[in-house]
Amino acid sequence: MDRCGQVRQDGKQGADPTQPTTELALRVPQLQDVANALGTTEIIAAILIAIHPLWPRISALGSTLAIALFLGTISFLFTTPGVIADFVHGFPVLSAQPGEFLLKDLVLIGVALWTLGDSIEAGWPRLASNTSSHV
Repeated sequence: MDRCGQVRQDGKQGADPTQPTTELALRVPQLQDVANALGTTEIIAAILIAIHPLWPRISALGSTLAIALFLGTISFLFTTPGVIADFVHGFPVLSAQPGEFLLKDLVLIGVALWTLGDSIEAGWPRLASNTSSHV
């Protein structure tokens, strides 16, 4: 489909870019583009975490990125309809989809926090020793 309002090969006219709704639609990224960007960001975060033995400071960046991503998906536990399937004795029971699928991110954010701590300890030993002496 031609987004500039020109006539396509099949003789139909594309969207008129001067219309406010068309202008807004042309600025909003497509759902697949957003999904691709998030997936790419997750892979980058994983690679940065994996290089911890070589560059722990860069690995801390990957852990921080992973924490931000998991916080975003954990928020779906509270905002997505259908996550809670039922209540048993007053406690919510998560549905198989999407509830249990999103629950894994609680474990993964814990792992990301752990790897962030390891990276800070290895990359900034003086900072890590100052914080551990106060405990």
